[in-house]
Amino acid sequence: MQPQPGVGQFGQPAPVDQFGQPQQAGQFGQPQQAAQFPAAQGAVVAGQPAVMMADPMLGGMMIPATSAGAALAFSIIGLICCWPLAVVGIIMGAMAMKVTGAHPNHPDTGKAKAALIVGIIGVILGIILTILNLSGALEF
Repeated sequence: MQPQPGVGQFGQPAPVDQFGQPQQAGQFGQPQQAAQFPAAQGAVVAGQPAVMMADPMLGGMMIPATSAGAALAFSIIGLICCWPLAVVGIIMGAMAMKVTGAHPNHPDTGKAKAALIVGIIGVILGIILTILNLSGALEF
């Protein structure tokens, strides 16, 4: 007896893949594995790690991961308590901006810009407060 299209075992609906097509059974009746994207395996973009993410808003296009979140964290910590960490945030933010600039509509663009801005403000305030403290203008 031939199986009917769209009908699985015991009259249940056949499983479908992500494109709505019936899945073809592989060995031992198991569904076949989906093909992997070769571009996502071991791709290195602008010195960043090979981790890539697919954004459904960009149509599943593969985009490189950045360190924009860590850059923003360093910039905020540098602004609050230890201004040399803001320099680290600026450097990491600039590297993230290089990656996001090469990929339009990258989701980390805002974080990278914020890391640069907050880091620059942190460095400027840190230098001003250090000069005022060394000159004796600030009495604690």
